[in-house]
Amino acid sequence: MHGKRDIFLLQADHYMWACILSAAVTAIYWRDSPVGVMSLCALCGGDGLAVFGGLLGRRLGPLGAATLPWNHKKTWAGSLACLLGSFCTSVPLMTLFINHGFFHLEAHELIRGCAICSAVGMLVESLPIIEYDNLTVPVAVAISSQQVMSHAVFN
Repeated sequence: MHGKRDIFLLQADHYMWACILSAAVTAIYWRDSPVGVMSLCALCGGDGLAVFGGLLGRRLGPLGAATLPWNHKKTWAGSLACLLGSFCTSVPLMTLFINHGFFHLEAHELIRGCAICSAVGMLVESLPIIEYDNLTVPVAVAISSQQVMSHAVFN
């Protein structure tokens, strides 16, 4: 291996497979269930913003750079950015699908479901499996959204 170059290529490869996996899950569940929407929002909005939040947190001083007790490579700021990014992208997108009649959720069910699934994504993203978080986050969120919002499936 050639150090950082190979790690970068490995992470890019995992990100490519994560995008393919998320696209497949989204295509399968696109209009019938919130699973695809949630997994896509967790990958793009949550995991994507976690990197930015971690970088920003490190520039804010000791409080922003505080690392997680179980993973010293991740910060509280990055984890919070992951949670908020996933939640803030999933609620409007899910609302759009609900308004067009693809599936049905009450407002409180939508907020609760998006919050739970975003928290699951944040927790999985915070685990010390950096090489695979682009794969594990959307899969974990897809499984949790299937459990939490299974009654929203439009028949």
